[in-house]
Amino acid sequence: MLCQLLYSSVATSALDADQMRDLVEHARLHNALRSITGALIHFPSSRDIFQVLEGRRPDIERLMRKIHAHRRHGRIEVLYMSAIDARSFAAWPMGFINAESADRAAPHATSGALRNGIASLRLIRAKATELRALRADRDKVAAQALQPTLH
Repeated sequence: MLCQLLYSSVATSALDADQMRDLVEHARLHNALRSITGALIHFPSSRDIFQVLEGRRPDIERLMRKIHAHRRHGRIEVLYMSAIDARSFAAWPMGFINAESADRAAPHATSGALRNGIASLRLIRAKATELRALRADRDKVAAQALQPTLH
């Protein structure tokens, strides 16, 4: 059975364009070997990462254990996981978008699978932007709660 998972994390250090390109290429190679598809959205200024993964549940769970163990990720939160009938990113071992620039590393074509993937990526980018704002608000409230009250 196929499943789809969306998670967020914060990179423990800033990743430049070359590092992100290497990460995406590594993910594409390993995901293709395991029939995992998906897309990654990166917000460089805040180091926020949102990633959608699709594949067999055991493969996705194994990959998430590796992601949790990797020192590159912090504050990992699984936002969504569900069984799916069909992949949204069937043609993409790993699509990529830099949410703060025009840097995109996803296949370009007019097939139905690719149009579906591009549409899904746009929806996920919008949701990631919304979740990023909510996380910032939550962090601000938490920081204010920790500050001593002056009377």
